[in-house]
Amino acid sequence: MRCSNPRLIFIAINLFLQSGRWELEGMNDLLDHRATLEAYRSGTLPGLTIAETRELIESPSSLAFWRKRAGLTQAQLAEKVGIAQAYMSNLETGSRDGDVKLWMNIARVLGLPVDVIVDDN
Repeated sequence: MRCSNPRLIFIAINLFLQSGRWELEGMNDLLDHRATLEAYRSGTLPGLTIAETRELIESPSSLAFWRKRAGLTQAQLAEKVGIAQAYMSNLETGSRDGDVKLWMNIARVLGLPVDVIVDDN
């Protein structure tokens, strides 16, 4: 059976592509979950208690939480990565962005994967 209505063909193609994208997103989520679980089990990604999880959620940023958890002040972490304390404060509040090299250096000093300390927004 052939369809000659271009609008129906367009809708059918979009539905087909959309369903494939949903399946791909589901696979990506599954792979992300698997990688996170493996990182946790290997000790690369630290686990958190319920209280620590609450503290992370309430923290101004992931960077601020992980810095405090490492027992460092803003000034101490800033010195270790070679920036001013004011710049570190701005990174934690999100009022300034850092380049990739800076975030990689901060992650290295904290002993964490960079995606753990960088917020999504």
